Amino acid sequence: MNTLLWWLAANTVTVAVMIPVVMAGCRLFRHRPAVQHLLWVIVLVKLITPPLVSLPWPTASLERVAEPVPLPQPTTTIEEMPLPRIDSSRLPESLPKSLPTEVVATAFPVIEAKPVERTNDGPLATRLLFVLWVSGGLVWLAMQARRIARHRRIVRMASPAPDYLRAEVRTVADHLDAPLPPVLVSDMIASPFVWCVGRPRLVWPTTMADPADIESSRGVIAHELAHLCRRDHWVSWLELAAGAVWWWNPLFRFARRRMRESAEMACDALALLALPGHRRGYAELLLRLSAGCPSGEPAPVLGVGARSHSSFERRLSMILSDRVTGTVSGRGLLLVTAMAMALAALPGWSPAQAPKTPPAAEPVNKAISPPAAIPAKSATPAAPKTDPPAPPTPAPEIFPSSTNRRAPSDNIRVDLSALDLGERYLKADADLKIAAQKLKNVIALAKDKVVSNQEVQLYEIEMARAERTLKLMQSFLNVELSNAEQALESQAKQFQLVSEGYKKGIIPQAELLQVRAKMEECEARLRLIKVVADMAGK
Repeated sequence: MNTLLWWLAANTVTVAVMIPVVMAGCRLFRHRPAVQHLLWVIVLVKLITPPLVSLPWPTASLERVAEPVPLPQPTTTIEEMPLPRIDSSRLPESLPKSLPTEVVATAFPVIEAKPVERTNDGPLATRLLFVLWVSGGLVWLAMQARRIARHRRIVRMASPAPDYLRAEVRTVADHLDAPLPPVLVSDMIASPFVWCVGRPRLVWPTTMADPADIESSRGVIAHELAHLCRRDHWVSWLELAAGAVWWWNPLFRFARRRMRESAEMACDALALLALPGHRRGYAELLLRLSAGCPSGEPAPVLGVGARSHSSFERRLSMILSDRVTGTVSGRGLLLVTAMAMALAALPGWSPAQAPKTPPAAEPVNKAISPPAAIPAKSATPAAPKTDPPAPPTPAPEIFPSSTNRRAPSDNIRVDLSALDLGERYLKADADLKIAAQKLKNVIALAKDKVVSNQEVQLYEIEMARAERTLKLMQSFLNVELSNAEQALESQAKQFQLVSEGYKKGIIPQAELLQVRAKMEECEARLRLIKVVADMAGK
């Protein structure tokens, strides 16, 4: 038990040192999400593998044993004790010159020193930590098993996909050179996902199974097949095994979140590489599917939705950028190989055995004789006694503090209402103007050597951040305007069909009025969005 706890502590310290190095590598390869994903996979592998070489580390804090208490050693033996002088002439004649042996044994019993037995049981706190760790792992596995069973029920109740959907998946798989999985259709989901238990299967929602929707969803199909092309379903099982051991560790949660985010970005890049003409449509579809992606998906389920606001913003920026690619470069492969070799050569630490306890004092089995029977001896100086060795100093605790934990983010829910987007755009525009004015003032002060160049760089970074935010709000407005136009066009077509049916007497007037009200609502929404867009453009 102590060895297991020591291994958990040593791996935690090693991963805490690795994470800053991996983040620096991700910063260096910020346009290569596939390289970032491999770096975070190395961190995950390190969490669940023991070191190849272990160095002993002397410690007494993890292996506490009951040390025997040394008995005090007498400085003078019984034979060497000086006897008092007694005048025998003054003693009565009836007094015996020596005491019987039975009296001596009764008056002075034999005392035996029993050594204290050593115990190998750890302290109570260590056992409680072990029980808590095992219980938490079982609870975590039970939760994952429940989620897997829920998705398995969805897969079992799904029906085979229509021929045109399978043909589209086959076409996209040929573009990506990816394996072709079986395709199922389910009315119990709102976003597609890849089921990785057993043979991988692509589960598609019924709401997106129309031929028109399939044609506009090629990017999503490419994203899901990119997971299979990259073998992300194998990494998902590795993540599931690591979660059973490290469910309590915030470093594991941080590494898992970054690994999932880099995998989604790499799949987005591969999808756009296979379908370069669908960049804008893919961004619009991602906005629509991110709000419907459920939270708490188990590891064997690979979806398309984002899991946090920051992850969604990074993915959207990557989609709108032309510099990001989903392949692994030669330099990136070299960095991943070097880190894996350094990790294999990195030694671990194991607790050294505690020093042996000196043997206990021998039991005293001599009976005390009466004074008359003890022969007189000359007193000799007592031999010097050495003190028993002091116990080793306990090693400092190496468990890192985990108080600064980030609360898990729920699934992203994007509010794309027109007024809210207009307000955000105006705020971003005002922030950009303020940042530009500040930068202008700081540059003027820097020429007079009032402020340093580092402060100028800080204001430049702030202005660049404001520009990115403004571009992001502009893209949101464009996407919302496009969605409103498509919705109005669809409602207009439906109103035309319902009008023809009403003229023929097939459709009642109430349904005609209902469709007309929806079309007018779409027209009002489109006018409002155009007003907001014009106001933002000014």
